[in-house]
Amino acid sequence: MGHFDLVCFGEILYDFYETRKVLAGAPLNTASFASFLGLKTGLISAIGNKKSDEKIEQELTNRNVEPFLQRNNYSTGEAKIELDKNKVPRFSIEQNSAYDHIRKTETLVNLAENADFFYFGTLGQRNKKSRNTLMELLSARKSETVYDVNLRRGIYSWESIVKNSLKYTSILKINEEESVKVKEVTGCRNMKQLFDETNLGHIFVTLGEKGAYLYQRDEKPSFVEAPGVNVVDTTGCGDAFTAALIYGFHERWFGKRILEFAVDFASQVAQYEGAFDYEFLVESETKSVKA
Repeated sequence: MGHFDLVCFGEILYDFYETRKVLAGAPLNTASFASFLGLKTGLISAIGNKKSDEKIEQELTNRNVEPFLQRNNYSTGEAKIELDKNKVPRFSIEQNSAYDHIRKTETLVNLAENADFFYFGTLGQRNKKSRNTLMELLSARKSETVYDVNLRRGIYSWESIVKNSLKYTSILKINEEESVKVKEVTGCRNMKQLFDETNLGHIFVTLGEKGAYLYQRDEKPSFVEAPGVNVVDTTGCGDAFTAALIYGFHERWFGKRILEFAVDFASQVAQYEGAFDYEFLVESETKSVKA
């Protein structure tokens, strides 16, 4: 099995657009982007037992993401996507999918223990089974833990999920709307109080086309403006941002440089349809941004 720079936990699902379907899910997208950037990456999830599901594992392998996929009798997740006038997606996500039923195994515990970074979100915790498995993995981990709140409609009891998840988090990524909700859930008035009442070391707040902030314990916040690009679809931009910041921490960059790289990488992803497009990223010479 070996050592992993990053292990991601959570949902695999198909995004259904008007004319096509795309394999996605925030943990899968984040793992794919991180692998593209050069990190050795693994993904923990679950998929269905249909013949058509067999190609999912091969797709992950093609993206250089090591699949740790359980098979069960539930359907692989699905989400219907509609883009608004600003190319921002609205998700309608199927309930009770395969990724809601991830079982704890010794292999998964070992993955969590030995990875440099461990990533998780909120959607993958909506069901008690997967949530309990995640909590056991988080209790076992020795790594930096990255929580991308990534709220979606249909996640019941999200308030308790978010509040509990923060106990295990060292790096938090949220958008502008989620930052308000996190403060409400925790009762914190500002970022300083959130740092005081948690073990957080870094908080990234994305502002869409405006850019992003980085808050760090006992340091002044940093802001980076997003470059002007032709926005086609913002699906996956947040996941690209998260993968880029993990890459930056892995390379031991300082905070402002990590933020600049994450904003720039996410802006490139906004220029194509769908969450992950390997050929577009190669053609746009995204890797050169790391130099």
